[in-house]
Order: sequence, then structure tokens, then C-alpha cells
Amino acid sequence: MERDRESQPIYIVADAVVVIMIEKLRKLKSAEEEMCPVLKSQVDKVIPKLKRVYEFLKYEGKKESHIEWTDRLLRVLYEAEDNIDIFFRRM
Repeated sequence: MERDRESQPIYIVADAVVVIMIEKLRKLKSAEEEMCPVLKSQVDKVIPKLKRVYEFLKYEGKKESHIEWTDRLLRVLYEAEDNIDIFFRRM
């Protein structure tokens, strides 16, 4: 999923990706009642971390000094989101 660099500031795009990932992980937890305990534990740990990333992006992501870091983070977020989607398709 490539983004159009001219369409939205990078921190807004990254914010949106984080929110989408949190929702997908919550959906995964609710869909999998018999989820492997290790996976459930990992999902439970990741959601608060993603919330912290979101808060950082909301306040710091728009600063010029953080644009390069935010761009790299966005690439990692896209990759993680793709992996979540792959997991859903295999369920």
C-alpha cells in the first residue's frame, strides 16, 4: 500500500495506520475465542504500544525534525499491517 506523498502529511497517514492496526488487533482478539495464549498475550502487549506510538505521532510526528523517522515508522507500520492481513486470511 503506497501513499501519495502530496495527498496527506506523513504523520496523519501514520496516525491512521496505527488506528487501523489497533482495530484489526481488537477484531482478531474478539474473533479468536480460543486464541493461542501466547498470541493473545502478544496482542495484549502490542495494543498499548501502538497507542503510545499514536500519541507520539499526534504531538511529535508533525515536527520537521521527526519527518524522516516518521516516514521510516510508516513503512514498518505498513509491513506490520500487511502481516496482520495475511494472518486474517489464513484464519
